[in-house]
Amino acid sequence: MGRLKKIIHNHTYHTLMRYFLSYFTIISIFLLCFFLLVRNQLTTLYFNELSRQIDHQLENAAEQFSNSLSSVNPVNNSLISNTTLILSRHESSAWSKYLVYQEMGKYAKSNSLINCIIYYDKSRDMLLSTRQHAEYREGAFFIYNGADCTAFYPDEYMDIPYNQLIFLSGTASEYLVYFPYNASDAGYVVFYIIDSREIQNMLKSSVSGEIVSMALVSSGGQIAACPFGPLSQSGALPSPEKGIYRLDSQTSLLISSELYNSFHLAALISNELLLKQVDTAFRRTYLFLIFLGILGIFLIVLAMKSTFVPLHNLTKKIVKNPDPSMEYLEQLEHAFNESMEESQQLQDKITRYKSSMQKSILDSIVNNNRGAKPEDFCSIDSLFTAELDKHIFVLYMKALKPPFPAQDIGQYFSQSLPKDDSCIVLESGSGSATFLLSYSGMEQNKEEVIHMLISSICEEKGYLAALSNSSSSPLDIPFLYENAMQASCCWDRQPVVSYQTVAPALPRKASVSYPYRKLDDLARSFQYYDFCGARQIVRELFYQIESPFLTGNSLPNFFSHCLLIDMLTVIINSMTQANIKFKTYSSLYFETLYFCRSFPYEDKKREISENVEKLLLLFEEEYENKSINSARIQHLVKQHYTSPDFSISYLADLSHVSIAYMSYLFKKEIGENFLDYVWTMRLEKAKELLLTTDILIDDISTAIGYLNPSSFRRKFKQSVGLTPSQYRSRGTSG
Repeated sequence: MGRLKKIIHNHTYHTLMRYFLSYFTIISIFLLCFFLLVRNQLTTLYFNELSRQIDHQLENAAEQFSNSLSSVNPVNNSLISNTTLILSRHESSAWSKYLVYQEMGKYAKSNSLINCIIYYDKSRDMLLSTRQHAEYREGAFFIYNGADCTAFYPDEYMDIPYNQLIFLSGTASEYLVYFPYNASDAGYVVFYIIDSREIQNMLKSSVSGEIVSMALVSSGGQIAACPFGPLSQSGALPSPEKGIYRLDSQTSLLISSELYNSFHLAALISNELLLKQVDTAFRRTYLFLIFLGILGIFLIVLAMKSTFVPLHNLTKKIVKNPDPSMEYLEQLEHAFNESMEESQQLQDKITRYKSSMQKSILDSIVNNNRGAKPEDFCSIDSLFTAELDKHIFVLYMKALKPPFPAQDIGQYFSQSLPKDDSCIVLESGSGSATFLLSYSGMEQNKEEVIHMLISSICEEKGYLAALSNSSSSPLDIPFLYENAMQASCCWDRQPVVSYQTVAPALPRKASVSYPYRKLDDLARSFQYYDFCGARQIVRELFYQIESPFLTGNSLPNFFSHCLLIDMLTVIINSMTQANIKFKTYSSLYFETLYFCRSFPYEDKKREISENVEKLLLLFEEEYENKSINSARIQHLVKQHYTSPDFSISYLADLSHVSIAYMSYLFKKEIGENFLDYVWTMRLEKAKELLLTTDILIDDISTAIGYLNPSSFRRKFKQSVGLTPSQYRSRGTSG
């Protein structure tokens, strides 16, 4: 009992049971889906075979119907060339009319399919009908069946150079009219009413075991002839198009190819035989399902061995002090969180190191100012704090009469600013000086506060002052410095000038702001392996370092050192992400880093530029050794495009690159996006199979990678303008 209680409270067994139940649930769902899939597939297979057989019977019946209807055409040819009929057009006697009527009766009896012949002489306004009472008035024939009257307007069917089958429907009467070619200038109209009983007998003879009923259907979906009542409970057909349609679980409707004037034959199929065959076949699969169940248990054991055991071993390896009261995943999560914290701490150390290095560069520049003593300078630590409200300004001041007391003015600003802020002398000469001011006051407009502080001493001492705009990054000091110098050009207007105020009136000059965006663009170029673009950006960065704004004073050394190191860092990080081994470029990297950190740029600019170009060449060569060209992409697509699982992700896995990069590379190398290119190949393959084989359209869909035939049919019609069946029919007839 104590052992059982211990097991219950041991979370290790909880993890084991959770894994077992997870796999057991997956296997159970799989077997259920397999059961349903097999039943569905068997039903589909039997249904397709039954449909194929009935479709063959239906096509034979349609051919028999067409041949029978074509037999009316010789009767029509004999009738319109009959001498008695021709002479009657020139005589109006009752005897002539009687003779024509007798001739028409003979022709009507010669073909059992003809129920009635109606002939109308336009010139003599004479109408003759062998059986049905008919009248002609106002361009329409009116056919009577007792009190019921059905109208027929022949004008819309005149001058059509082929025989037509027309379904007329009245209040209580329906007629099937065979309308041969009638010219509008012939002076007469002749047409035939088909005997519906003959059509029904013909349809009855085609009904077999699986076919419950058969009907002749007009282009509008109306039942023109049906010997066994309506085909569906609603009396309406789902579609007049050729195909098979399930009405309910017991019956389906099969519609034949087009006959005359879009008429079709429709057969009602009983699914009872089909269901019996499926049930018989499915009983044989129970033993197989039992076998699959046993196999599933075996797979669960293997899965546990492949997942739970490695998880157990991984936990033992990673977790230093395993806790039995915690599950494995909780212990691993706790260990990973600790690892992430350590990584973040390491990243913070790297960031602090980079900031410290930049600070040391600036510190060396400040302390090397001519005429300055180290003890006269304030600490520059306040410039490198992480406070969001910290603002840095550059102030350029000049005395109208030298000398200018730079140290006294610097001390004045240091005492006037808050405790955590500072003033640093960047440059000092006999008549002028440049200061760095850091200010983190509570005011919204910090520039206005600094401006007021400067104005007070300038009014008192008679100095000139030019104040830059502000920034929170020490890397923008060169940019602020240049702005202060530009603002000093406006001293002729006022003694204290703010760059923010006079900037719109100043001439536009090249910017020396820190090129964050260009560094991002450089990283992006390497991400897409655009080496030409990367070289162009590197040239722009070198030009920015060598521009006139960054020569002639000591401050730009800070800017150039930081920019060179950041540019070098982007290149090395990109090479690392491209899986290029560090040892292939380590010596070149360390040498370049040494030049960037330890020498002024002017002293080593040739060596730095050459080394950066060597790194780019090495990067490009290593990449080309692993590159993927268009020929390889096309080969992989041609090899796998018929697979249902083929996708951009699949192609990226085959090429061992990311999905984003493969998508970009495919567009660049092939010239179109992946989905359009693959569909074009699948479409051409489908066209080939449709025209050269008798494979079912559903099978063609599967063969080119579409498991859903409906989706294939819809996309095929969108691209070609025809359904696959229509495309095959036109290709075969052409």
